Amino acid sequence: MSIRGKLIVSHVAMIIVPALLLVIAAILAGQFFFNDREATFEAEGKSGANMLQHSEVFAGLSFLLRVNPELLADPTFLRRTDDRLQEEGAAIAVLREGRLLFVSSSLIADQSLADKLMNLPANREHGPGFNKWIESEGTSYFVRSAALNTSGETEGTDGITLYLLENKDRLPRFWLIPLLFLFLLLVIGGTNGVLSYSVSRSIVRPLRELTHAAHQIKEGNLDVEVKRRTGDEIGELSAAFKEMRLRLKQSIAAQLQAEDNRKQMLASISHDLKTPITAVSNCIEALHDGIADTPERQNKYYRMMQQKMHEMNHLIDELFLFSKLDMRKEHFRFERIDIVAYLEDYVEELKHDPRLEGVAITLERESAGPMPVMADHDKLRRVFSNIVDNSLKHMDGGHRRLAFELSMLDSRIRVVVRDNGRGTDPAELPFLFDSFYRADLSRNSTTGGSGLGLSIVRHIIEAHGGVVEAAGAPGEGLAITMTLDQAREAGGV
Repeated sequence: MSIRGKLIVSHVAMIIVPALLLVIAAILAGQFFFNDREATFEAEGKSGANMLQHSEVFAGLSFLLRVNPELLADPTFLRRTDDRLQEEGAAIAVLREGRLLFVSSSLIADQSLADKLMNLPANREHGPGFNKWIESEGTSYFVRSAALNTSGETEGTDGITLYLLENKDRLPRFWLIPLLFLFLLLVIGGTNGVLSYSVSRSIVRPLRELTHAAHQIKEGNLDVEVKRRTGDEIGELSAAFKEMRLRLKQSIAAQLQAEDNRKQMLASISHDLKTPITAVSNCIEALHDGIADTPERQNKYYRMMQQKMHEMNHLIDELFLFSKLDMRKEHFRFERIDIVAYLEDYVEELKHDPRLEGVAITLERESAGPMPVMADHDKLRRVFSNIVDNSLKHMDGGHRRLAFELSMLDSRIRVVVRDNGRGTDPAELPFLFDSFYRADLSRNSTTGGSGLGLSIVRHIIEAHGGVVEAAGAPGEGLAITMTLDQAREAGGV
């Protein structure tokens, strides 16, 4: 889930969760506080209605007090009324001419309450009708009074006074409202705290790990792991950070490898240049010291020096070409070439090359017709020359063969140069096109080899937009396969 989604869900949850918990708490609180009677529903839902019924009963009694006061002196009527009121948690008391005429059976044992009721009419501040809280033996009562003065006096001491008493414990529990409000505040605070902690943890923890990993990478530790813990934007950042770390590690490894290759290249160049230079120097010393005292020996030393100078010139030429190809500074002149006609001419030249005397050279093609490619004529010749030179170095005596094969591969043209030389160990195949790589069998004084030939081939073919690869095994020869894009028919460049 995205960070935006998490924030939306958390805000919605901050509203819904407290509301649900408040409703559940209200239900549980109601069951806890009002489950003391068999009629739980009445105790939970009728407290306010009871007050209304009490008011109606009291209003009816007050009406009787005005129209038929003598009915309130009837014990039977008062008992029936008292029984009804006691079921609703209320009680009545009737005073007449200063004495207690009737009191509910639930109040008979509370003598102090009766005394307080006797003394209430004497308080002139209350008047003939009032509402008042009184306390008796640890119980609070809400008292309503109504009086009928037979003599017209305001105190009502010589008339009839009616009291309706309601137990405080049976009144609606309005104090639950602030309690529920406090509970709501606690629930909102707790919910917000939990959700905020959860959301912040899912954001802050990955950021801390990323910060730690960044510091480790800054110190040079590229092996530090960054795990993707979430699927949000931070998770995507962690994945991108991991990919960046791996690419940085690969880049540094490539730089180190390039540095090793450079050192190896310098060592190879030093070795390959020192060998002919040493030979030339020895020839010069021999001529200077008079060792070559006959014209035949002198000519031999001269030919040797000429050969070594030719080898140095060839090595320097390949180094110069390789450096320009590697830096992408070599200029290519692409033109439309029929690779079939091109290879036919090249194979015909090879058959007259003295170096390939005794080598069976063939050209095989898959289909008739031209196979046009966009290529640099001279660079393509350099490719085939280097491949042929490499094949000659690995051919032993006996029946030697060199085959050129042409075929179509989708929209590309495939060229294979195959020999029947000693072949190459499969473990060495991936390195054949690396600069200055030479198999052990090819590094000897007779065959030589700069180690740049196949690397130059790879650079040139890749500059043509193609791919080159090698295949073979010991004793089965070597096959160099190249693919080139087929030239477009009309206006293709």
